[in-house]
Amino acid sequence: MTCPANDKIALILAAHGSTLEPDVNAGIQTLTDQVRAKSEFDEVIAAFHQGEPRFCEVLDRVNADRVFVVPLMTSEGYYATEKLPAALAQNARFEKVKLIQTRPVGTHPALAATLAQRAQRLALNHEVDTAELTIALVGHGTPRNAASRYATETAAVSVSELLPHAQLLTAYLDDQPPIETIMQRAIYQSVIVIPFLIGGGAHTVRDLPVRLGLLNEISENTSVIGSVDGKQVMIDVPVGQYAEIIDWVIQLAAQAAEAT
Repeated sequence: MTCPANDKIALILAAHGSTLEPDVNAGIQTLTDQVRAKSEFDEVIAAFHQGEPRFCEVLDRVNADRVFVVPLMTSEGYYATEKLPAALAQNARFEKVKLIQTRPVGTHPALAATLAQRAQRLALNHEVDTAELTIALVGHGTPRNAASRYATETAAVSVSELLPHAQLLTAYLDDQPPIETIMQRAIYQSVIVIPFLIGGGAHTVRDLPVRLGLLNEISENTSVIGSVDGKQVMIDVPVGQYAEIIDWVIQLAAQAAEAT
């Protein structure tokens, strides 16, 4: 890899994206604009596995010779460790830039505290004692890469340490145990479900409420509240909609820059 020929630095926010749901990519673009406005990088651009620009062409869209890639993903699973690096290597400029890929944003050390705070806030808003609360962290998961569930499991352990009296569960969209088991495993009458997902889209807006049994409770931008089998269920917005994500992206890139 050649040494940088200029002092410009680019930041790429790499997301899975969706070609079927334009709102998902639009949300990532909005986040990218917010990062650009708050950071000091010369170029800030989003890239997608599904969407434009794609991972395999994004390096050819920037002028900087130093490029930091922050995966807008929750875990170091299949897309972060296999698909993204392989696609970046297909860029014509790949050998001409100094490229550094950071940890996924979902592994940021401040995440667990934020998850715990959100659960506490939801419980307080609905007059629920956290000592009588089940918190279910829902990740995507995939049988293709066991590491994809690691961040979800790790986050759940960290949240349980911060809220030791609450019951902590994990469940997955595409792995075991599935979402449908949450209500069976919940020991309390109040259940908070936190989508450990970056994009909203059908997974959060439709699939998650329906699979939990909230057939008529669908909301795009706010928490979903309903009742299943006599238990109160509160579904928070996905992690990717947290305001803190902006700072986490900038911090991950800045830390990588300081280390080089």
